[in-house]
Amino acid sequence: MNRFRVGKYGVIADIKKAFLQIGLQERDRPYLRFLWKDRGREGNIKILQHKRVVFGISSSPFLLGATLELHLKNAPDHLKETAQQLMRSFYVDNCVFSVNTKKELARFISESQALLSTAKFELRGWEHSPIEDNIEERQEDRKVPVLGLMWNLPKDTMSLDMKGLMKEDKGPTTKRKILSTVHRIFDPIGFSCPVTLEPKCLLQECWKLGLSWDAELPLLITERFERWKMKLPKLNALQIPRCVREDFAEDSKLSIHVFCDASQSAYATCIFLRAESADNTSCQLIQARNRVAPLKKISIPRLELLSCTIGARLAKATISELGLEKIPIFYWSDSMNALYWIKRNENWATFVYNRVLEIRKLTNPEDWRHISGTLNPADLPSRGSNAEELVKSLWWEGPNWLRRPIEDWPVSETIPDFDVVNSEKRKTIVSVTNTTTEQLEYFSKIGVRIRGIRLNNYVAYHCSNFWWKVSYDVIIFRLAFSDRFRRSQFKR
Repeated sequence: MNRFRVGKYGVIADIKKAFLQIGLQERDRPYLRFLWKDRGREGNIKILQHKRVVFGISSSPFLLGATLELHLKNAPDHLKETAQQLMRSFYVDNCVFSVNTKKELARFISESQALLSTAKFELRGWEHSPIEDNIEERQEDRKVPVLGLMWNLPKDTMSLDMKGLMKEDKGPTTKRKILSTVHRIFDPIGFSCPVTLEPKCLLQECWKLGLSWDAELPLLITERFERWKMKLPKLNALQIPRCVREDFAEDSKLSIHVFCDASQSAYATCIFLRAESADNTSCQLIQARNRVAPLKKISIPRLELLSCTIGARLAKATISELGLEKIPIFYWSDSMNALYWIKRNENWATFVYNRVLEIRKLTNPEDWRHISGTLNPADLPSRGSNAEELVKSLWWEGPNWLRRPIEDWPVSETIPDFDVVNSEKRKTIVSVTNTTTEQLEYFSKIGVRIRGIRLNNYVAYHCSNFWWKVSYDVIIFRLAFSDRFRRSQFKR
């Protein structure tokens, strides 16, 4: 999804009957046997087996991916670039990609079809962003699904798929009903995550009460859920630009900004791409995530540190996917305590130490900055909101101050609460012992005594080898003699 949003022109397609284009070896076909009954003939049941990979088997997506990768790796030299792009654009049988120019768009479509046709894969259903020259494309009001979201082609915007969400669910409100409703909001980008926080918190309260999946929920929880659900239709008006860059100037200066925040109920992070050119500065949301606070109550500074941790993880994955490792990156948090822990490599307690260690591995501590809570866009996904408030907020466009020159960005000194910070330091216990060593007299003679014991054991061992010729008492004699000799030597 990130690679689909980075280019000026989005393009999608899918492979026609993708699984059925892959043949099975003869020795594997018996594993796909099935019973077939001819109509009109009683008792005429045949045992058939598939010769092709079929949809519904757990291994089918892997087999398709491995087959595509094999053919793309063997692409001719003049198609290597397109083959590499295809390897990064397939999700099962869906091709999702973006390019920056009309020339690249035409080349990608033609070369992709030629490349996959050699493997008998037919790319069909091509859709792409409207081209300025084609006015008819912009006049059509058409939406197509893309990885669970809806893509408005004329406007080149992304929105949620609300078809299955607005169904009326009869019956009492239960945990199962809340979970089912939340999972219908599929949003891999995370621009609607402030809305989905409320039902997640309600589910957590149900777990605290020990309610079963189908038990009717208390009236207070039911009313909160119904109020939240009543405003869900407002999400139909929620649309974000497909492309995260609006100007596409070649001299644009790109930078990544990661914001982290936490509240008593959740912690969140959001990532924005800032593009600055001579004429314009744009800012768009790339990814956002929020999580409910753990059931075990922990302090706000620790929750802030957790938000920084998921921010570092999400930024690492996003930057790697987009290939933006060389552009500047800024991390923002409104917690001075969390920033103090990150910037100082000290012997912190286990909880803080493990998170700080991971953050310092994924990021440069010098890239972390402090920001006021009122200017932090991650405040909204950490506290949650209803659908109506989210549509009005336009938080996916980033804070207004981020469009200003870097000299006008907020700057503040990190002054933490030292009582809170120092309480997370690992306690060190120092103990002093005074020992003396006395030279015992028999240590000087122990070498001779040990050699005598070894000789005694050697003789007794060979004597006991003839136990089948003598009585069993020889073995007892060996053990007793050896022990008596050893004790007599050390008594001297």
